Amino acid sequence: MKYLKTRLTGSYDNFDRIRGGIGLKGPGETKLEVDRRTLSKRIHRLEKQLTEIEKNLKLRMDNRKSEIILSLVGYTNAGKTSVLNLLTRSHQLSENELFTTTDVKSKRMFIPPDSHIIVSDTIGFIRDLPAHLVESFKTTLLEISVSSIIAIVVDSSSLFADEHIKIVLDMLETLRCSMITKIFIFNKIDLLPLDELTHLKQHIKKDIPDNPYFFISTKTKEGVDDLLQYLTFFVNNATDCLSRVNK
Repeated sequence: MKYLKTRLTGSYDNFDRIRGGIGLKGPGETKLEVDRRTLSKRIHRLEKQLTEIEKNLKLRMDNRKSEIILSLVGYTNAGKTSVLNLLTRSHQLSENELFTTTDVKSKRMFIPPDSHIIVSDTIGFIRDLPAHLVESFKTTLLEISVSSIIAIVVDSSSLFADEHIKIVLDMLETLRCSMITKIFIFNKIDLLPLDELTHLKQHIKKDIPDNPYFFISTKTKEGVDDLLQYLTFFVNNATDCLSRVNK
């Protein structure tokens, strides 16, 4: 809306020239002012709602201090919601559209024998995310900063996968999440021919040697067992650590 508000003047130029005269207040100018006021009121109302959401989120985060949280992050349309649905056996909306997820969607994933982890689906990042959008989505971004582990979900079939990874890592650095454990989930491998998948695996092994990475398909379930095995190991170890701290 803030972007739309800055574009209003140009959209009324022709109307003003046609209906307005020298020294007169034309109808186009009046409508422009009305539309600006309407947008300003809506922006103010939404900002108040976002402030309230942020307060609620902080309360929720305080209540989750003893929880183990996995945040799914990635470039938009990488398939984070599909990964959430797979891990938690839920049915969240998953669409190939920008900002389908604008708030945190969290579900519980049960880990054998008797543990669990909170899996949170967050907003998809984009190149050069405007500062006012970062502010608007900071309630979502705040949750990432208190994660126990971050999973960077990548669309394996994208020609720009390397660039998307860099954008996500830069955003995590901005959010001061560099010290949080990270894993990479290369999703949608079912869309790659075998030779391209082999090349991708060799490339990732060379470029990301220090982080666990997994190649999966939420559609065919290929590679999912390795991911589940890692998360089970991570959660059970983290649970043991929490138990010792709370004693």
